[in-house]
Amino acid sequence: MINVGFWSYYEDQCLNNQKLINPNLGPTENATRKFCDLYKIAKNEGINFMSLDVIKEWDQIDCFFFADFPRLKNRLVQKAFATKKPMFLLTDECEAVYPDNWKLDNHKLFDKIFTWRDGFINNKKYFKTNFYFIETKEINKDLSKKEKLCVLIAGNKVSSHPLELYSKRKEAVRWFERYHPEDFDLEKILAGD
Repeated sequence: MINVGFWSYYEDQCLNNQKLINPNLGPTENATRKFCDLYKIAKNEGINFMSLDVIKEWDQIDCFFFADFPRLKNRLVQKAFATKKPMFLLTDECEAVYPDNWKLDNHKLFDKIFTWRDGFINNKKYFKTNFYFIETKEINKDLSKKEKLCVLIAGNKVSSHPLELYSKRKEAVRWFERYHPEDFDLEKILAGD
């Protein structure tokens, strides 16, 4: 059995293994399902993931896996790094959302990094991973029941990063409000905002 300590930048989702066993944490349906699937598949292969807060015997942990760059001031994260065991990082969030994922000095703390960003891939330290998409439930495609041209379901987020696109989302909303309000519905996601 290989024991893996697990943690995420979104610490409240990790507590008591929740990010590993509850697929519906976060603002959308199946938001954490990829980690739940990882947990199940790994268990079948003799790999036991556990969140840092439930580790009882730290000397029994073989390595640590972080989903996005962790908050280094967290005492559990500090304890994990102090073990000097292998460290792995998955960079999910882009630099506009979470810049710490992309600071090269931060990468020095990890043995292997799994990323979607092709420019980093070298199959030595950086390994390719793709976004994890979940099959959707059946979508009603009966256009005769369609009442609007367009709907946007989104959180009201902001970023000062030069590559951010949240401002473009707002521009699209303002355009529809001005030119075609009868053809547009906006549904704001409250969770996680």
